[in-house]
Amino acid sequence: MSIASVGWDPDDAPPDGLAATTARLAYEIPDFAFDDVLEPWPPCPRHHDHPLYPEVRGKRAMWVCRRIGGGPIVEVGQLPA
Repeated sequence: MSIASVGWDPDDAPPDGLAATTARLAYEIPDFAFDDVLEPWPPCPRHHDHPLYPEVRGKRAMWVCRRIGGGPIVEVGQLPA
């Protein structure tokens, strides 16, 4: 398994939890991968004019719309192509 997988063994989870680590990576990686991209990424499928944000909801890392009434959209790693 690689660190990009969502199938880690629970015994190998980082001390702050796999969901927290996944959300943190999802938040930080676009800064390095998309330096020249001016469009929001990943775009909110409801509003299309702002990005989604990774947050831990329960025990899962989720992409979340932070606008009023937005809420969780999809689990990190499950965005459609």
